[in-house]
Amino acid sequence: MKITSLKHWIADTVRQSGSSVSEATIKINLHCSYGYDGDGIYGCWLLDLNIRKPNFVVNSVTGSHMLQREDKDVELIAFVGGVMHFLPDNVGNIFKNLKYLGVGKPSSVSIDTERIFRSNFQNLEHLEEIILMNNAIEELDADSLWDLPNLQSFQLKKNKLKLLHASTFSRNSKLTTVFVLSNVLKALPQNLFENNPLLEVVAFDGNSIETIADGIFDTNINLKTVSIKGNRLESLGSNLFPFNSELESIDFSNNALKTIDEQIFKTNSKLIKLAIASNELEYIPPLLLQNKTLMKEINFKKNLLKSIDERLFETNIRISEIYLWSNQLKTLPRNLFHNNLVLEVVDLGKNFIRTIDETLFETNVLLRKISLESNRLNELPRHLFKHNSLLEFLNVRSNFLATVNVNTFESNGRLREVYFEGNYLTFLPTELFKNNLLLRIVDLGNNSLEAIDERLFEVNLNIRQIFLSDNILDTLPTNLFRNNSLLEIVDLSKNFFETIDENIFRTNSRLTKISFEGNQLQSLPRNLFQGNDLLQHIDFRGNSLKVIGIDFTEYKRAFYINLYKNVCVDAVFFNVDGPSTETIRNKFKNLTEFQDLLIANCSYPPINPPSSRIISVE
Repeated sequence: MKITSLKHWIADTVRQSGSSVSEATIKINLHCSYGYDGDGIYGCWLLDLNIRKPNFVVNSVTGSHMLQREDKDVELIAFVGGVMHFLPDNVGNIFKNLKYLGVGKPSSVSIDTERIFRSNFQNLEHLEEIILMNNAIEELDADSLWDLPNLQSFQLKKNKLKLLHASTFSRNSKLTTVFVLSNVLKALPQNLFENNPLLEVVAFDGNSIETIADGIFDTNINLKTVSIKGNRLESLGSNLFPFNSELESIDFSNNALKTIDEQIFKTNSKLIKLAIASNELEYIPPLLLQNKTLMKEINFKKNLLKSIDERLFETNIRISEIYLWSNQLKTLPRNLFHNNLVLEVVDLGKNFIRTIDETLFETNVLLRKISLESNRLNELPRHLFKHNSLLEFLNVRSNFLATVNVNTFESNGRLREVYFEGNYLTFLPTELFKNNLLLRIVDLGNNSLEAIDERLFEVNLNIRQIFLSDNILDTLPTNLFRNNSLLEIVDLSKNFFETIDENIFRTNSRLTKISFEGNQLQSLPRNLFQGNDLLQHIDFRGNSLKVIGIDFTEYKRAFYINLYKNVCVDAVFFNVDGPSTETIRNKFKNLTEFQDLLIANCSYPPINPPSSRIISVE
């Protein structure tokens, strides 16, 4: 039998009996790069590690200290480069004042650390923080951290940890923070934090935890934050947090919760943030958030909620953000938000809402952002936003709106972004945006607009982006963008334009992106972009262009000009590397060559017209 293969098991078994096994040690010398981290902490960075077996003992450390610094000043050690399957011992006898120890880097090649032993931390009684990230640690011995009485923060991220022993933190009475993220834990011992009265933050995101026992946090009276998102929880006990009166933030997002007990947060009156997004909840108990007067943010997005009780938020008088996106709500109680006087953000997108009461937001005078996208609304009540004078953002994409009242936004003087894309609008009132002088983005794409009045954006001097793609427009008023001197992006693709006035962009000197893709244009006037020297992205693909009078070499900032699939030309100027497109026959990186092609093929009359027979009659 090969005894060496069993040495770890033998050592563990003997250690459990109170004895120890002595193994041969290998002395090594390490080389430090000394310096300061971003917080001004003096440390040692180890970049060329080569430790592939256990029982390595640090004999000495070489490297040049910075001015007036020596070993006793080193507070941080970071093992970040090379290969280190096991931590070496004896570091504490060289750097006697270490407070911070790190193994690995967040976004780099792993140094392949596999296991942590108690001996690795001997003589490191001043250590306050351990960070183990991006490695292959599968096992953490139960007694690994027992000699660290001052440990405050333990982080083990992106490893392969399968279990935590109940006694792992039993001797770390000063522990305040535990992050065990992106591992493969399936369960947490009920007594894991029994001896950690100062614990404030716990996060086990990205594991495979299936259950969490009532009582696990009973002794943690200072607990403020719990995050167990991205696991496999199907249920939560009703007595999970009965003694955690200081609890402020809870996140159980991205699990498989089907129900939640109405009393689970009964004693957590200081709760500020609650997230149970991306679960399978069909019902929220009406009194779940009762008396949570400090609550500021609630996230129930991506569940299966079919209805919501009007009492749910009635006591949350300080709530500022509510997320109910992607559920199955069909109606909203008219008084749902009536007690939420400081509400600022409401996301009701991707539900089945058909109608909405015009008093829904009546008391929410501080409301800044509303999303109603991807519902089944066929109208917006005229006075829906009447009392929301601070409204800045409105998203009603992908509904069934056929009309919009001229006074819809008359009280919203701070409105900056409006998204109507994906509705059935055939007409827009000329004065729809007359009171919205701060408007910056308007998306009216994918509707059924047949015409647009030249006065629509007349007073919107701050507008930057206008989207009118996927409509049935066949003409553009020459003065449509006349007063929009700050305009940067215009999308007019997939309409029915046959001609375009060369003066339409004459006042838009800041224009950077223009798209006329998929129209029926036959020619481009020579001066179409006169004064638009900042143009970078120009798209006229899929038209019927026969004549192109524009000299694109005048636009030095242009990096993308697409004239693919036209009558006279089939080419793209794209001077940065991008995905190859086999269907595009001509792809240029030289703008002069691109322009030469246009001159040769898209000039009128042609530069070299075909010769014709001359018949002379005497």
